Amino acid sequence: MELKSFAMMAADASHGQTGGGGSGVCWLFPHFHPVLAGAAERFRRYAPTLTRDGFQLEVITARDPSTLPATEVVDAILPVTRMTVSPQAGQRDLTLYRAAAARLSAEPARGVVQTIKSGRHLLPSLLKIRRSGRRLVQVCTMVEPGVEGLPPVQRIKTRVATWLSFLPYSSIITSSTVMSDWHRQFGVPAKKMHVIPNGVDTTRFRPPTDEFEKKALRESLDLPPYAMICLFAGNMIPRKRPHLLVKAWEKVRLRHPDAILLLVGPALRPTIGSASEGTEISGYQQALFQAISAAGSSVRWLAERTDMERIFQAADIFAFPTEQEGFGNVLLEAMAVGLPVLSAQYRGYPEKELEGTVCLVGESADDWAVALSDLMNNREARQTMSQKGRVLIDQRFRVEKIIAMLESVYLGQHPSWMP
Repeated sequence: MELKSFAMMAADASHGQTGGGGSGVCWLFPHFHPVLAGAAERFRRYAPTLTRDGFQLEVITARDPSTLPATEVVDAILPVTRMTVSPQAGQRDLTLYRAAAARLSAEPARGVVQTIKSGRHLLPSLLKIRRSGRRLVQVCTMVEPGVEGLPPVQRIKTRVATWLSFLPYSSIITSSTVMSDWHRQFGVPAKKMHVIPNGVDTTRFRPPTDEFEKKALRESLDLPPYAMICLFAGNMIPRKRPHLLVKAWEKVRLRHPDAILLLVGPALRPTIGSASEGTEISGYQQALFQAISAAGSSVRWLAERTDMERIFQAADIFAFPTEQEGFGNVLLEAMAVGLPVLSAQYRGYPEKELEGTVCLVGESADDWAVALSDLMNNREARQTMSQKGRVLIDQRFRVEKIIAMLESVYLGQHPSWMP
């Protein structure tokens, strides 16, 4: 009964379109809306354009939490099936992939299955999907540590295990040349890889029209109309390192007493992979929010927002002290809005793609205090960074261009993105 209802939803949502070669694309995500997950939300934004271009989309994801409906159509266009998964974090992906492979193998083969997770433990399910006649596309979302520091035997084992985990895929999409280089060390063939950066909707993420619009935005957010506002956007977790900014702000506000540090992002993280990770995050957040409280009104936390474009437009500077990312879509969104961007040179930093438009900052809170204060004092530098960032976004990261490249991969072609 569930399969029948899903098929009916898919037919209704696709409106009988057959453009894009009539290609069916199934996105296999560990979590999907309304659960926050960065890559899944990015592709959800791509869905209207892909559907308009004739791609028949569907999502298979975990029914986690179990109170979510087993099937629904998200945004009136995207059929979603949620599979029951193991309550143990370490087994969640394994049970999801097994359930997805069983369902897909029972249906007529069509098109592409796209995943964002891979691993040797998932290999049997991935091979089962391939045997059903579908092509597999992997979208990589993080640059992990390499093998350089490992003992020789462990280095060989890691290379073999990683190579095996990518073996079933017809295409592997990376968001940067840094990520592609990471895959090459494991012997992933270059002919399988496509560098397709994240795309930005420049209609949604745009600079405020004028100072009046910016002032009105600040009033609606209960922010001072003329204060210098530094923005951070991301999960309140150790990897993102918002604590560096809070610590740095102790010195920043000595030079800029009216300035405000605005932290935007969720504290709850439903995608926690283990109990130990949950414990680490809990302890980190307890110390972080105590520091925020001690800073008074000069540091504010807005939690998760669905109107991030308005938050970007209300700010003056964007700061991103993260230690590891796949690309960092917030960097592109900030630049599209016209904010000068300060960032750590994190693992995965897309240096070739961003071409010096971002100012890189060191690892300590003192480094961030100096960089923030200096940029606040230099209006000309802020304007120059703003202009360079907006030009780069317009030339290379507009969402229309990125989606066109993604569609080419779905159709079995090999697009080339040139930074």
